[in-house]
Amino acid sequence: MAIIKKIQSAPRVINNKGVTLVEVMVAIFVISVALISLLNVASVSVGILNNVRQSDRANLMVKEAQEAVRSFRNNTTWDTDGLGILSVGVNYYPELVTLNGSSDWNLNLGSELVGNFTRTIVIENVSRNSIFDDIDEVYVALNDDPETKKVIANVSWGNKEVELITYLTNWKQ
Repeated sequence: MAIIKKIQSAPRVINNKGVTLVEVMVAIFVISVALISLLNVASVSVGILNNVRQSDRANLMVKEAQEAVRSFRNNTTWDTDGLGILSVGVNYYPELVTLNGSSDWNLNLGSELVGNFTRTIVIENVSRNSIFDDIDEVYVALNDDPETKKVIANVSWGNKEVELITYLTNWKQ
């Protein structure tokens, strides 16, 4: 019987230095792409958050303007010093005035600049349909209703704006 002896060869030494360097470079590339994507998402999120914050501020300012006009109407006499004597189609802005410990809203000519926001209030005449007594979409002088005014509050910033329209009547008559 023949004895076969297996000869073991010396282990081969493989040079992995080049492969490891390529693996590290690929890993750095993949991590860089992931981080750049995350930074892009964060940047877009910050921009959206800023837009939402500005829109919220503008909405609050336009609602405050509308409530200021309502308070002005309630604390004045329509035809003497109130809405009934204000010029139509002219810009006004609200101002809180304190006299003798009491605060009331006043409407001043012009527009108000608050930071990067511009706030205006415009008063318009109103006409009513002679058949149904509804407010006309387009003002008709023949059907003028001197006891009702259209109030347009507007806040603009950049290329955006918020507008709120309401109708106020002389409820004290």
